[in-house]
Amino acid sequence: MRKALVLILTILNSYFTFGQTAIGIKGGLNHNTISIKNAPYLPVHLYQPSIGFHAGVFTKVNIADMLSINPELVFVQRGAMTNNNSRINLNYLELPILFSIRSGKFIVLELGPNASLLLSAKEKTDTGKQDVSNQFNKSYDFGINGGLTFHINNKFSVAGRYYRGFLSVMSFTRTLPVTYPTGISQTVQCSLHYTIPE
Repeated sequence: MRKALVLILTILNSYFTFGQTAIGIKGGLNHNTISIKNAPYLPVHLYQPSIGFHAGVFTKVNIADMLSINPELVFVQRGAMTNNNSRINLNYLELPILFSIRSGKFIVLELGPNASLLLSAKEKTDTGKQDVSNQFNKSYDFGINGGLTFHINNKFSVAGRYYRGFLSVMSFTRTLPVTYPTGISQTVQCSLHYTIPE
């Protein structure tokens, strides 16, 4: 809870420091997977892609004619499917901070860091749900987002975004002299944004 409050205060600090120019809500779908590296004792395709969702709020702070900073606070469902058709849901509260460059009238290029706080880790099977936070026991993740936003009008826009984590979302036992196994989250998002009129 304390970490979540820190995330919220960071967004509020952006509001009071730079001056808010726009605020809105967003939501959409994720195409998720977990990429396993340096773990020869695990199947190559241990995890398959899964579909999740995200929803949250965003602000837009103009710092130049074509440049803005867009902090967001978003609930995101990441994870993957397993070989036995169970589903891993990793639920995060995330703070992306995107630097946006407008290219033309409608298209915006976005790139920036993303900090995530793990809220829960569940495995869903045909018989129910179980907690898997003992396996997916990293309480936070950090990565980078990049994508495009297309403005339909001054209220609605659609966005496509790719996220890649830098930290392993799982704990492994080291099996090689130097390299540790990792399980890295990767997500492709499609979102609908609504900017609230002033």
